Amino acid sequence: KPYDAHRLQAQLAFKKWHEEDTFYITLVQPRRPDAGMDGEGIQGQLNYLLQLLSKHITHAVILYWPPNLVLFSTENLLESPFSKDLFQQLVENNPVQVGASLPSPGLFHTPLLFHQAEYAIERGDLCHPEQAIHRFRDYAIDYLLTSDAPLSEKIFACMPEVRAMWEQKKERGDEMFHTLKVFLDCERSVPNTAAALYLHRNTVVY
Repeated sequence: KPYDAHRLQAQLAFKKWHEEDTFYITLVQPRRPDAGMDGEGIQGQLNYLLQLLSKHITHAVILYWPPNLVLFSTENLLESPFSKDLFQQLVENNPVQVGASLPSPGLFHTPLLFHQAEYAIERGDLCHPEQAIHRFRDYAIDYLLTSDAPLSEKIFACMPEVRAMWEQKKERGDEMFHTLKVFLDCERSVPNTAAALYLHRNTVVY
């Protein structure tokens, strides 16, 4: 597992979080060695960043998992006003990249979130090397099309709300997932979706 389970449990208790909460992983990863710093220098830099982040981001569990810093939180750190600016300053002044996962309920899927953040950096570095902050949501389609991960893992490349609709469809035959699919097929046009489903526009919106 990409984390120390015992330490994580202790941190969860300290933060008063629960295993069924919704979690995010934000990954801070050094750029490739050719960025001008050797291995010892990278380790020293990450130790410094660990202290810096621990001081300023108190609403996250921060683990040093070489060669990464793993920030485990119950909120999207790249969207929170304060931490968003902090990460921007971080990548502007240090040879690091940042990757962010999608949200997911429960601790069970933590390794998948780690791999999402890791994939965001890998794919982002390939597609947008001029950027240093990468969000998995921007590369989820790439992941679905190119990854050889099993379907049971790929489903977590979808936002939790979409997964919830998928589960409802399987359990109760709920039509919301089908409505979403038609909506996307109609290029997000509510009138066209209503026409395709033979429904009133207000019914589709509701």
